[in-house]
Amino acid sequence: MDNQRVFVVDITRPILNRKKELMAVVGVVVDLNEISNSIFNAKSVAYANNRNFMITENGVMLVNSNSELVGKNLKDINKDEKITEFIKNNEIGIVDYSYNGVDNYAGITEYRVWKDVDTEWTLVSVVPKDEVYAPLVSVERS
Repeated sequence: MDNQRVFVVDITRPILNRKKELMAVVGVVVDLNEISNSIFNAKSVAYANNRNFMITENGVMLVNSNSELVGKNLKDINKDEKITEFIKNNEIGIVDYSYNGVDNYAGITEYRVWKDVDTEWTLVSVVPKDEVYAPLVSVERS
């Protein structure tokens, strides 16, 4: 495709009759570049150093602003397993963790690819704590 790298995921689902017998299979090809464009859109970023990424239920990086990390496991990228444990326990919320010596908050939510399909991805949005608290420090100093 015009010498562009294209990242896609194929998701299939069986169609069963009332007797639970296989009648057909329906599938969709998800263009991860389109998802990437959406989550890295400047309008959806609240902080200057906000980093968003999407991972599979097994921790494999699907979408990341650093394309070299795509396909790698989060456990291999960051030894702080708080995000991985949060996801493994099917939790949604905010977790604090450290990466490259920086304390961060990570907002974690599930990303349902398709209704009634077991494929679950997780969207993670990371912001350095210092950046979150900067407005409070500014008010405190005035």
